[in-house]
Amino acid sequence: MSHSPRPNAVLLACLCGLGGFGTLALETLWIREITVRSGSTVVAASLVVSVFFLAAAAGNLVGARLVTRSKNPLAAYGVLEMLSAGLAIALFFLAKGLWRVLPPEWWVSHGGWGMAVLLVAPPSFFAGVSFPMLGQFFVTAPEQRTAAGGILYGGNLLGAGVGVLAGAVILPWYLGIAAAFVTAGLAQAVGGLIAWQLSRRPKPENPRNSRRASTIKSARSPQSPARLHDPGGSCKRAEVGGYFSSGTGFCGFPMVGSVVIFAGCGFLALAVQGLLLLWVKQMMQGSVYAVSGVLAAFILGLGGGALLASALRRRGVSPLRALPTFALICALGLMFFPLAGRWFTGLEALSMGTHPMEMMLRTTGWSLLVLGPFTVLLGVIFPLTWEILAGESGHQGQSLGRIIAANKLGAALGMWAGIFVVVPGWGLQKATILLGVGYAVFAGAFLWLSWKAGSRSPGAMRIMGREAASHGVSHQRGAFRPWRFGFSVAGCLVVMGVGVFQLTRPHVPMGLRESEREIAAYSGAYGPVSVIENDATASRSILLNTQQRLNGTGRALSTQHHQAWLPLLLAKPAPRVAAIGMASGITSSAILDFPVSEVTAIELVPEVVQAAKDHFRPWNDRIFSDPRVRVVVGDGRAVLRTLTSPMDVMICDLLFPEEDGSANLYSRDFLIEARQSLAPGGLFCLWLPAYQLQPQTAGLILRTFADVFPNAIVLRANFDPIQPVIGLLGSKSAIPIGREFLAERLATPEVRALTAQSPFFPSPDHAWLAIVGDLHAANPGFAEYPPTTDNHPLMTWLGPADLDDRRLVGMPFAKWIGQRFDHPQFPSANLGETPPTEILPSLRAANFYFIAAVADSVIPSDTRPDDVRISQFLRWLGRAREANPGVALPADALGR
Repeated sequence: MSHSPRPNAVLLACLCGLGGFGTLALETLWIREITVRSGSTVVAASLVVSVFFLAAAAGNLVGARLVTRSKNPLAAYGVLEMLSAGLAIALFFLAKGLWRVLPPEWWVSHGGWGMAVLLVAPPSFFAGVSFPMLGQFFVTAPEQRTAAGGILYGGNLLGAGVGVLAGAVILPWYLGIAAAFVTAGLAQAVGGLIAWQLSRRPKPENPRNSRRASTIKSARSPQSPARLHDPGGSCKRAEVGGYFSSGTGFCGFPMVGSVVIFAGCGFLALAVQGLLLLWVKQMMQGSVYAVSGVLAAFILGLGGGALLASALRRRGVSPLRALPTFALICALGLMFFPLAGRWFTGLEALSMGTHPMEMMLRTTGWSLLVLGPFTVLLGVIFPLTWEILAGESGHQGQSLGRIIAANKLGAALGMWAGIFVVVPGWGLQKATILLGVGYAVFAGAFLWLSWKAGSRSPGAMRIMGREAASHGVSHQRGAFRPWRFGFSVAGCLVVMGVGVFQLTRPHVPMGLRESEREIAAYSGAYGPVSVIENDATASRSILLNTQQRLNGTGRALSTQHHQAWLPLLLAKPAPRVAAIGMASGITSSAILDFPVSEVTAIELVPEVVQAAKDHFRPWNDRIFSDPRVRVVVGDGRAVLRTLTSPMDVMICDLLFPEEDGSANLYSRDFLIEARQSLAPGGLFCLWLPAYQLQPQTAGLILRTFADVFPNAIVLRANFDPIQPVIGLLGSKSAIPIGREFLAERLATPEVRALTAQSPFFPSPDHAWLAIVGDLHAANPGFAEYPPTTDNHPLMTWLGPADLDDRRLVGMPFAKWIGQRFDHPQFPSANLGETPPTEILPSLRAANFYFIAAVADSVIPSDTRPDDVRISQFLRWLGRAREANPGVALPADALGR
């Protein structure tokens, strides 16, 4: 085998880092693309990572076979990296075309896995083939696996960690998704090109290489042991044969046991990563920053751990002693992580910032602080495991490829099982403890293999040399010293006992406020779901991931009812209705108050549907019993494309702007799809939680909506100063809001039955109170804001920004709408014979009623005496009644 002159270690580490950067930047962008189709960043991440590791493991096995035949492994690495990058770019654009061509039903049932396999598998396979080539070039002897291989592994992972941040935020923010994908692919290709150029240097004769080749040749003979230089004291002698090619691995370890430990190491590590993704959603919402922060912290920690392992080995630290020690520390950390996680969940200091770069750095910093110690421990474990168990081989790239394959197969299974099996079966907190027990079992299995390898033959003990002695093995008798081996076993048993005790303890609710109690708990791939009830008000709601409160009963019922009633009031009779974001089902149930022919209620999280069915039947029973209703579990965007007939009304119910998945439903691409799914004269209503928006994010949503719908009216669902809700009602046709039309609709039996429950239904003048204004007549308008699209998903990056001092609540909200819509212009409306000036008094009265509600509200920072508060309330209430005496509302119609 010939080699080119070896570049210095720093250059090779940078080369590894560039490869890791390109690969993980692409992986993060793949997650982004599949999130658009699946609706959940965590689910998309689990799919991408699972497919990535499966394909890369297959590639590692192929690379392990090919590396023995390669005369120039560095050149082979370069060519394979360029091939992987070219495939990634080509498949990205192919997938864009398939989204428009393949049947919509396929995307609902197979879209996530299908997209992951198409986008991720081919380039990951060739990247997996390339890695053993670089390992063969970089690591020249078994005793260098940790000391030198740790640099290879660590450099690759540190570059990968930076690649995660670049792919999640930096590149797409400045370039857009498509250009970011091309840039990341080119970065990986450049790394391959550099490697290929380095391989073309002249190859002078090197006597040391000849001697080494001779040594390798003799090592392949089963009759002769290979004598190795071992400055770290790992082995004085080692039996020949890799663990895949013989019955024993390094130092006499059984082959099957070695494979199981490698696979188990990957399984546990990636299962932990999946759970950490869910944990950070409990602390910092499910934003793109939370997911990228966890991935970056995880990968950077692994890289740091690999470099730490390399440093420890160069100092002569025993891998046989260090491996179980680190595994047990990691086990204890995971067992007590739920305690720290519950504390961090209630910590308001986990702020995000306002600019995407600031939010990225803060979230990554918090993730490193919270998760860094665990990920460094995990990073130490793999290189030590490779050194101990991989077997003696003249081809270190072959050894690396095979054990990486076993590790990645376990990792793919671990990521999938952690999200889709362990969490649904045990819940997030106990699943984390269970993985801690798994690491204790990992340490115990390693000790058992040590004992078995040592007890089978005294020769194995001599092979293990100083490492066996460090674990209490007698060279003379071939047995373990009881006191050292007993210490190790006792430590494993104690840690396992701690884990089992933790698993038997009762479930501890997270995210509850004062006077709230949990009445039911569910857990699934999308995170923990709780049904909570306020002891003071008896109001019930659904809590998803301890951060998102979905709907509610009590005074919140009115807002949810109006989110269905108002669009249906303006719709043609007997409509077909689709409701995206069912949650507790209260809004979907209110649709049935009108004479509809078909209702499709769509909810992403199956546990939320189950919670609604089990604990909200007094408010939503009709959606589970009425034959006109079809409840569909899936992403709204994908399900929408499966509808066989156009919809008359489509309602999107309060999408959380902080969530990466739901933020995608604000994009222009989705709104265009929704518009195309409407029947002639159909209405699309997008309800916005104004209290979770700031002027910038609200402005870009309204700008995007106005770009798509030629006719658009802004509605209000309540007069709540703390949680104002507005709706964007769009149509391809002019929207009827004239007096004659409203009078006719308000006179129908179904609407008359609701008059006592709604301040908007007594008369046309009351109905106009629900109209904020015409979006196309807003002055000032929203042209200064950019639209949010799939290629530039601005809501994904700006939605999670800290809003406390700029949220659209109270007086800021009143000023924000009042200055834009205080004029009688309605280009989007069909007014019939009604003059526009006839509507203006009700619009002004509605704004004054809202300000009266603001004046009457009491918040913690409010220092007004009660008499001042009441005086201000009455003054604004009087101005509202003066603006339009015909719509005098009682005080209890205001607020929530």
